[in-house]
Amino acid sequence: MLSNQSGTKPLMHFMTVTRPLAGRKTTGPERSMVFEAHVLHNVHLIAHRLALSDLEMKDLELATTLRDVGMREMPAAMFDAKRALMDGERALIKQHVLIGAELAVRHSAAVQQAILFHHERWDGQGYPFGIKGLQIPLFARIIAIADEFTALLYDRPHRTAWPLGQAYGWLWDQAGHAFDPHLVPLLAGAA
Repeated sequence: MLSNQSGTKPLMHFMTVTRPLAGRKTTGPERSMVFEAHVLHNVHLIAHRLALSDLEMKDLELATTLRDVGMREMPAAMFDAKRALMDGERALIKQHVLIGAELAVRHSAAVQQAILFHHERWDGQGYPFGIKGLQIPLFARIIAIADEFTALLYDRPHRTAWPLGQAYGWLWDQAGHAFDPHLVPLLAGAA
């Protein structure tokens, strides 16, 4: 098991530091920075267990950071709504991966593919193309797990944060449906 200099498990240390912030009503840059740090941490937990190379880690970190860059092109009012998105808004949001991949054109193919495919699902029910299983690039599969799991731990305009145990239970339930069943244990088993 990974440990930091103080000998504590990094996930437990990270959750101890960030979990109180996750439940707070943070907004704007503060919320984004904490959330993004949490997603990146969860990506690291999975990637470490896969023994990725330094170059792969660099690309994965960059892809994680840029995964939603296409959201900048979406109307800000959609994100401030205290309700679930309407069908037309959901369709527009789904375009962010195409826009993001275009914006990342100067980066490696691995980074572009991770941005483009991070909302695909293991069972083929994702977007933008409905690809499934191992057709989805590894980095996209890792980011999908870390991003969606982390999102459950944070308040959203239309729902409150889930308890950690409930979020882990959902992650296990989605293994083989939304997520790569071989990668889920690398995060869910890290607690």
